[in-house]
Amino acid sequence: MEQGFAAALTEIRQIGEPHSALGALLTIKGPGGASFDRYVDFVYQPIKNASGEVTDIFVSGSDVTERMEADTALRRSEARPRFLDELNLETGRSRDADAILAITTRMVGAHLSISNCAYADMDEDGDGFTIRGDWAAEGSPSIVGHYGLAAFGKLAVKNLNRGQPLIVNDNLAELAPEEAKTFQDIGIAATICMPLVREGKLTALMAIHDKVPHVWTDEEQAVIREVTERSWAHIQRVWAEAELRESAAALSDLNATPEARVDERKAALVQA
Repeated sequence: MEQGFAAALTEIRQIGEPHSALGALLTIKGPGGASFDRYVDFVYQPIKNASGEVTDIFVSGSDVTERMEADTALRRSEARPRFLDELNLETGRSRDADAILAITTRMVGAHLSISNCAYADMDEDGDGFTIRGDWAAEGSPSIVGHYGLAAFGKLAVKNLNRGQPLIVNDNLAELAPEEAKTFQDIGIAATICMPLVREGKLTALMAIHDKVPHVWTDEEQAVIREVTERSWAHIQRVWAEAELRESAAALSDLNATPEARVDERKAALVQA
């Protein structure tokens, strides 16, 4: 901020014209060394002498932090439906569940600029889960594999089995050492894990992870929540359509005339 302020003063002295800096980020140091950021609209007004030389500069500022934060929140809220529309368009072209999830994890990971986005199926006994697919950013390892849910901590077991998300901003600071180690061993420092509960049973998971501590925003939480709900709904439709096609094919076979089945058998024998 000091460099920008000095540059503005130098420019005003040279050109002798007013200058404004809208939404400038200002870091303010408070008691005890604590600091916090504020956004300020600055106006620099040159003061000239009788010869027209700039002798002084009048500076006024208005705190616009609330306005800037509201503008940022609005942009993010507008970006979410656009992203979801793009995701629906891409996944809507596929009728394969694994392909749908692969597209979803890739697009979510890139959209949120995180390390990993993954999906998993729970074991029948509910004690473990298998990450069947994930998207990993460059420099981040894949986390595909089988894991025990309890190893990730009591909070994970409690929240996910209740159908509540597991949200961890910094596992080293928020979890017991042995629980944090499970995350750290696979390169995860922060996570949001969204559960899918059907008929009172935890059946699947979708999660976003970051390899560094990450304070998850309300917008990020909303994105992964909506993506999880939409993805599983889409996949269930795909499975239902596949079952209908199989049933229709089986019914068609049953309705075939005996003569047609004999002809098919003869053709198969001839080909053999």
